[in-house]
Amino acid sequence: MPSNIPVAPKSQYEIERDERIKRNEAFMLSIGIDPHGGGYMKQNKKKKAPSKPRLPRPKVPESERRRSSRLQGGTAEPERLTYDEWSDDERPRRSRGSGGRRARKNRLVDLSEEQRAALDDFDMDDFEAWMEPDGEHPISDDNRRQVIRQVTKLVSGEGVHYDSPSFGWPDDVIFRKDEPVTMQSDIGQIIEDAREFENTHGRDHGNGWLLNHPLRKLLFYQHHLDTQARRAPAAEPEPEPVAEEEEAAPAKASDALTPATVKALRDAKKALDEGKMSEEDYKTTKAGLLGKQTPAAEAPAKKRGAAAKPATTPTKKAKKAKTDPFGCPDPVTEAPVRRAKKRGAASTPKKAKKAKTLIGAKVNKKFKGYRSASGTEYFDGVVKSVEDGMCVIAWEDGEESPMKDTAVQKILV
Repeated sequence: MPSNIPVAPKSQYEIERDERIKRNEAFMLSIGIDPHGGGYMKQNKKKKAPSKPRLPRPKVPESERRRSSRLQGGTAEPERLTYDEWSDDERPRRSRGSGGRRARKNRLVDLSEEQRAALDDFDMDDFEAWMEPDGEHPISDDNRRQVIRQVTKLVSGEGVHYDSPSFGWPDDVIFRKDEPVTMQSDIGQIIEDAREFENTHGRDHGNGWLLNHPLRKLLFYQHHLDTQARRAPAAEPEPEPVAEEEEAAPAKASDALTPATVKALRDAKKALDEGKMSEEDYKTTKAGLLGKQTPAAEAPAKKRGAAAKPATTPTKKAKKAKTDPFGCPDPVTEAPVRRAKKRGAASTPKKAKKAKTLIGAKVNKKFKGYRSASGTEYFDGVVKSVEDGMCVIAWEDGEESPMKDTAVQKILV
C-alpha cells in the first residue's frame, strides 16, 4: 500500500554528496576497480593463439662447444663489479618503530595557522584506522606511512614537492600549494591534474607514491564516507511540544488535599464524635469534600494566603498508599522527599567549597601540534575563576579557555 507521506526534498549537501558518489564510481570503474568493494574487476582477456611447436636444436660438435677457462684448465681473470648511482627516492623509505609518526608530529610545527586549521578539519586518525590491517581498506605499514605523509601535505595545503637528486623538481615547483584537498573536492579531477603536472615538470620515478597512490586512497576514503552517510537512517523530526495542560492527566481532588479541606474533615469528624452529626451526614460530608471541593471550603485558604498544592499525577507507590484524610504524613511518599531535600542541602556547601579550592590551582595539559616555552606539547596554566561548574584557565602563553570542573580535576598538578 503506497504511503501518503510526502518525501522531504534533498538538501544541498545531499545533492552534492550523490554527485560525488556517481563521479567517484565512474572514475573507479574507469581504472578497473569495483566501487562496491569487490577489488579489481576481472578483465575479459583474449585467448592466446596456440604456441608453435619447438624445432629440435641442431647438434653442436664437441670441438665447437663453449667451455669456461676453468674447465679448459686455465685460470679465470677476476672481474671488478661497478655500481651505477641510483637514488633511494624511487621507492618508499622504511622507517623503524614510530619514527614516521614522530617525524610527522615534528613537521606540524612548521605549518602556518591556516595550514594547521585545514589539517584539523581532516580526521587523520579515522583515515589511518581505515587503512590499518583490521580496517575497511588495509594496506601494509610502510605504504600506510608513505600515504599519510603525502596526504598530510595535500589536506593542509602545504603542497607536494618532488625532492630527488636525479629526477626532482625545482624548488619553486610545488603541486597544489595553498590549495588544501578536502572531502568535498573533486579528487578524480585532482588525479588528472597531478598527471598533467608530472608530464610538465617531471615524471615520478617512485612507482606512484608521490601523488598517484595517496590521491587514490583519498578518493576511496571519500567514497567510503559518502556511502556510509547515505546509508545512515535519516534523523526523525522532533515531535511538536505538547502543552502541559493537555499532556498532564487531570488529577483527582482526593489526591491533593488543601489545608481548608483537611480542617473541614477534622471538624466533621469532631462533630460526629460529639454526637452533633449523624453517621450518614458525616459520610455525605466526607464524600463531598474528597470528591469535589466547594467554593466555601476554598475561601478560608484564600483569606489566610495559604497556597494550594498543585495536583500531580501519582506514582505507583503513591497509588498503593492509603490516603489519610487528616493530613498525617505517609511514610511511603514523604520519606523519599525528605531524604532528597536533605541530600540537596548537604551537597550545596560541598560544591561551593570545591569551587573555592579550584581557584588558583595549577594545571598541565597537552595540546597537539603546539609547542610551549619548554619545547614540549604540555602547557602550564592556573584556574582563574569558577562559575556554574565551568572553570576559566589562564595558560602560560597568555591564552584563556573554559573547561568543566570535572575535566580540570584530571589535569591538576
